[in-house]
Formats: sequence, structure tokens, C-alpha cells
Amino acid sequence: MNVTVFGGSTCSDAVGAMAEELGRLLAQAGHTVVTGGYGGVMSWVSKGAREAGGDVIGIVLKGIGEPNMFVSEPMLAVNFWGRLGALMEMGDAYIALPGGSGTSTEL
Repeated sequence: MNVTVFGGSTCSDAVGAMAEELGRLLAQAGHTVVTGGYGGVMSWVSKGAREAGGDVIGIVLKGIGEPNMFVSEPMLAVNFWGRLGALMEMGDAYIALPGGSGTSTEL
């Protein structure tokens, strides 16, 4: 299954540790992690998944930064709504971790 994880582009160490553990558990269960591909929660969950041998799809905006170093398969979206649509379409399941207004908008 592809599991899309939503969360903030910045986070506390406690939330980061939770996200990393989540990524590890998802990968160990054989799931692919899908995120927005940037920093914060997205990076932590990606790190956990990759270090456990899993795959991570990161959907980033064309021309707006590079995906985090733990993304194994980057995908480009041309705008915010295309990115949100791809995050929804790619997921078979969805998990929301703490975030800000962007995470609220995604939900």
C-alpha cells in the first residue's frame, strides 16, 4: 500500500522522532511512504522509512526547492493543487501528523 503522510514543514524533535518511528514501521510493514517531499515531518518520516529499507515518493513543486535527501522517487507537480491532488491520488491510506496551515489545507 502507498501511505500518504501529511505534516508540517517544521517540527519539534518530539514530533520528528514520532514521524521517524512511523516511517520505520510503515516500511517494515511493506508500505511505500508518500509525502510532500520537503523538510520537517516529511523529512523525518522519509528518513525512518528509508533507513528501514522502504521506498519514499516525494511530491514537490516544480522550481520550488529540492526534495529531502531521503526521497527515493521524486515527482514534480506544477502547482499547489496539482501537488495536493497527487498526494491524494497516490495514497491508499492517509496519516496526518502535527503541522500548520499547509497541513490543515491538505486535510
